[in-house]
Amino acid sequence: MDRGRSGGGPLLGATAGLVRHAPPLWRALAVTPLCAVLLGEGLWALTTVADTTSPVYWSLEIVLSVVFLLAAVLRCRLEPRVIPVVVCVWLVGTLAYIGVIVGILS
Repeated sequence: MDRGRSGGGPLLGATAGLVRHAPPLWRALAVTPLCAVLLGEGLWALTTVADTTSPVYWSLEIVLSVVFLLAAVLRCRLEPRVIPVVVCVWLVGTLAYIGVIVGILS
């Protein structure tokens, strides 16, 4: 097993620390990388590989992305004025992830 090649490990580790110990806005923002990857991969797969794999898995990724983000926003009890910031970071992260995946696989 090659243990040093995962690019997501350090990012997800840092965000896990933020989720536990940061102020509410930063805790909610720390969940966005995971949610962006889930949404981006789900959307990409449904449009690219759904004809060869079951769409159930990819649809579940999309649903989990929304559920995790919603849970973070509710758990952190964010002020309504900062919720759009969290949603925008999530969606920009999703677009960036899709761009990277398309770039790598093209």
